[in-house]
Amino acid sequence: MFFASQRFRRAAAKYGERLPRVLTGSFGPSERYTPQQVQRAVGIAGLNPRFIAIAYAAYLSQPDFDAVCPVKPGVLDYAMLREIYLKAVPVHADSHSEFPVRMNPEAFWGAGSPPST
Repeated sequence: MFFASQRFRRAAAKYGERLPRVLTGSFGPSERYTPQQVQRAVGIAGLNPRFIAIAYAAYLSQPDFDAVCPVKPGVLDYAMLREIYLKAVPVHADSHSEFPVRMNPEAFWGAGSPPST
C-alpha cells in the first residue's frame, strides 16, 4: 500500500499542477465539473488516465464520484484522494487559498480580482 500511495501522491502533484488550469480554461471556473469534462481535461493535460480517480475526487461531488469510480472505503477512497490532491495543488503567491479558492477563485474573491500583496 505504501508504494501505491506514493504513486498516487506523485500523480496528484502532476494533476494539481496541470488540471485546474485546463479545466478553467476549457470549461470556465466552477467548483464542480461533470465526469466527461474531467475526462476531457485529463486528456488535454496529457495526464495518466490511470489516476483519474484523483481528478474525480477533486472535482466531483461524492455521489457523482461513487457513481463513476467505485473504490473500496479505506483504500484511496473519496476523502483520501481529495486530501492527497489538496496537498498537491500548488499554492499561488497571490492567494491565501484553501481548496475551493484553488478550484474556483471567483467563488472566493467574488467578481473582482484577488487583492494584490
